[in-house]
This record gives sequence, C-alpha cells and structure tokens, in this order.
Amino acid sequence: YGKVLARAGQYELARSALRQLRELGSMSAEDWVVLGQVEALTGSIEQALGAYAGALTLEPGMPRALEGRARIWLHQGEFDRAAGQFAELAEQAAEPTERARLLYWQGMTRLASGQCETALPSFQAAFEAATPRDSALLSALARMRASCLEVDASALDEALEWSERIYDARPGLASSETLAMVHAALGQFTDAVDLQAAAIFEALKAGELERRSDLQANLARYEGEQAAERPFAPDDPRFRLD
Repeated sequence: YGKVLARAGQYELARSALRQLRELGSMSAEDWVVLGQVEALTGSIEQALGAYAGALTLEPGMPRALEGRARIWLHQGEFDRAAGQFAELAEQAAEPTERARLLYWQGMTRLASGQCETALPSFQAAFEAATPRDSALLSALARMRASCLEVDASALDEALEWSERIYDARPGLASSETLAMVHAALGQFTDAVDLQAAAIFEALKAGELERRSDLQANLARYEGEQAAERPFAPDDPRFRLD
C-alpha cells in the first residue's frame, strides 16, 4: 500500500503506511529505500538518512540507497561527499546508460558548488558513455559552454544546435532558459531576452518564480548585453529533493 501511494505521488500517506510497516519490523531493503524517498520528499531529511541506513544494513552497497543518500548530501551542500558517492556508483555501473546518468549527477554536484572546470571531466565521460545522449546531459553541456567555459565558435554553434533541438521537442521553462543562455553567449541578445521572458512566464504559471532567483537576474544580464555567469543557480530545481 505504501509503495502504491508513493508511485501515485501521495507521499504523506505513503510515509504513514511505511512507518507503520517499520514499527511491525517487516521492512525489506527495498521498503527502506522507498521510505527514504518519501521522507526526503516530505522534508524529513534526518528520517530519510535513517531509512537509507536501514536499507544499507540489510543490503550493504545497495545502489539505490547510496544514491538516495548522495542526493540528500547534494541538497545539504555536502558537495564533496555527494560527488564522491556518485563517482563510486558510476564506476560500479554495468550499463553504459546508467554509468552516464551517474556521471551526469557527479558533474551536476560540482556545478552546484560552482566548480565548472572540475565538473567538465564528469560530463565529458558521460557524453562518451551515453548512447543516445539525453536532453539533460546535452542541456548541461550547452549551458556550461554558454556561461562558465571558454570555448570556440564551433562549440557554441553545436550548443545552439542541441538547445534548439531540445526546445523544439519540448518547449517550456527549462528548454527556454537553456536556449536563451546560448543565444546570449553568441551575442544574440534580442532572442535571449525573448526566450528568458518566456521562461519567466512559464515559471510564473507553475508557481516557481519566487523560488528561482536566477531567472530575473539573467534577464537583466541579457538586457544589458551580458552572457550568463553560471549554468545553474544554487536554487535550481535540479538540486532540490522535491
């Protein structure tokens, strides 16, 4: 029942059901992981860490428990611990796609702490491992090229190609923001302003605008004919647990 509720997004009810199961002493490692996830999603961070520890007690080295714990460390700003855990999981991953996904998160952890150059090797390794390459990876690389890396014109043109393809496939907040960032890096500030304004509108509709300090800041930069300074703001939703 708890797992069904969790899959349905009923996290408070799922947490209650799984906590009752815990009191009965009938938790499997998988049950502990699901409890950890819903504890994290409902803001009970210490309880989530305890649940992941419960899973690891029953199944040492369990990848889902280790990754869940790493995501909490990322959320808490413990970037070195999180990046190290993602690196270990990537090293152990058998499938190239899974390895690429974990390398992506290792890189994102470095970006969350503002370490662009340190993040780049993880993203490059993910790019080499992934077939096909998903939009999250290509978007992150495009944003890095447009903001915190020194690259030549051909690399920016490639970033523009990726960003346009992602936007055409799924126009919205994230894709508009990415494409705006690349246009600004290319000096195409009118397009950048229009796309960033569209991203702000999408954030407003989604009730996200107050939680996104970077959207208005980057719009002001583009209006002043300046490129973005960093690919992701510290409060970017990718770094949150919810």
